[in-house]
Amino acid sequence: EPRIDFSNDAKGALLLEPQRTNNFVQSNQFDTTWGKSAQITLTSGQPDPFGGNDAFLVNLGASVGNSIAQSVSLSSGVQYTMSAYIKGVDLTSLRMIVAGNSSALVTSQIVNGTWVRVVVTGVAASTGVLTNQIVRSNNALSESFYIYGAQLEQSSYPTSYIPTQGAIST
Repeated sequence: EPRIDFSNDAKGALLLEPQRTNNFVQSNQFDTTWGKSAQITLTSGQPDPFGGNDAFLVNLGASVGNSIAQSVSLSSGVQYTMSAYIKGVDLTSLRMIVAGNSSALVTSQIVNGTWVRVVVTGVAASTGVLTNQIVRSNNALSESFYIYGAQLEQSSYPTSYIPTQGAIST
């Protein structure tokens, strides 16, 4: 059920903020509810952008089009923003696809050796359980990257990361 949070800005003005929800289940457990292409390998326990060891190393394998993905129930015509912290090892480019409809090449956001929050916004193509993907976007094979904190939210911009475990968190 939608909820409105009330807070005050620095000048004491009342702000209305809609409830925020990360629609990914197990948003940082890429070896559980996330699907992956057969050749992809995932290694957990890697250094994350916040000083922990909760990131995953993703090796994309030797086939073009390999991806990690999660299917989520979305609504047609609604704008969603997908984001994840990415640190390239030898990655040259990838695509993030929101709801099987909107995708963006995110080469410019990737810096090998540096954590960057990669973001793409798109409108859901239809209502139902739709697949959201992170996929290779070129023909360079066996590239790898670290990933932490995936988020899919109903928004036109990314908000702070909301970790989820076995269910959607708000």
